[in-house]
Order: sequence, then C-alpha cells, then structure tokens
Amino acid sequence: MDDREQELRKLLAQLPGGPSRMKDAGMDVDLRSYGMDSLLFIHFAVVLEEHFSIEVSPEFLDIDKLYSLQKWREYIDSQDLVC
Repeated sequence: MDDREQELRKLLAQLPGGPSRMKDAGMDVDLRSYGMDSLLFIHFAVVLEEHFSIEVSPEFLDIDKLYSLQKWREYIDSQDLVC
C-alpha cells in the first residue's frame, strides 16, 4: 500500500457517519456497496479537496464517476499533474 492509498483510506475512515467497514474496501470496489450514499460522497469530496488542495470539477461530483478509491486516486493524480 503506497502513501496515496493510505491517505485515501485514512480520510475515508474518518468520515462522520461513514460505515466503518468501508476502510476494508478494495481500491476497485464500488463504495456504494459499502454504504456510500450521495451525501457521504459529497462530504468525502470536500474532505479530499481540502486535504489535497484540489477542486473537484462539477462534472465529476457524481458518484457514478468517482465510485471507488481507485477512481478517486486517478482523479487526484490527474489534478496533481495539472497543478
């Protein structure tokens, strides 16, 4: 597990009201199957924006596009390249 994955898992585990079992989700697992709903998704997006100093484009504020930790990782990595 690399640093970026560890950061994502730590932030996910700290979400208030987030199911604790989410911390065990694989990188490619659909987080909706672990209880991620639209409200928790937006909260996670805000936490990631603050932590990584990025801004999630409105077109990506859709749980169907960023439904797994891997999808989030890819999105964050693409933002790092632009910044």
